[in-house]
Amino acid sequence: TPLRDSPAGSVEKTVILLALIRLLLPEVLLPVTTAVNTLDRYGWEKGLAAGANVIMPVVSPAECRRKYEIYKNKASVDYVALPAIKRRVENAGFELDMSRGDHCKWLLL
Repeated sequence: TPLRDSPAGSVEKTVILLALIRLLLPEVLLPVTTAVNTLDRYGWEKGLAAGANVIMPVVSPAECRRKYEIYKNKASVDYVALPAIKRRVENAGFELDMSRGDHCKWLLL
C-alpha cells in the first residue's frame, strides 16, 4: 500500500481523533474498534471517554474466528463473556444497548 513505510498510529492518536470527530460531528455513531481494545487493555474505555459511543466486540464462536482472522492476536471473547463487557461499559459510565444500531435521525426519513 502507499503508506506501508509510514509510521504506525497509536492508541493515543486514535483517542485524540475520536475526540475531534465527536466535537465536529456530535450526533454521529462513532465506534471505538476492536483494534484499539487489542492494543490497549482499556482501549474501549479510553475511546468511550473520548467520545466514541459504539464498541465492536468480536463474539463469534472460537472455531469460526480462525476462518476470517484479519490480524493476529485480535481481542475477542466468547459469547458467555458479554456480562463482563456490559460491566466494562457501565463502569465507564455508559449504558449498553444491544439493539439494532440505526441512528435515530435515519428513522425519521
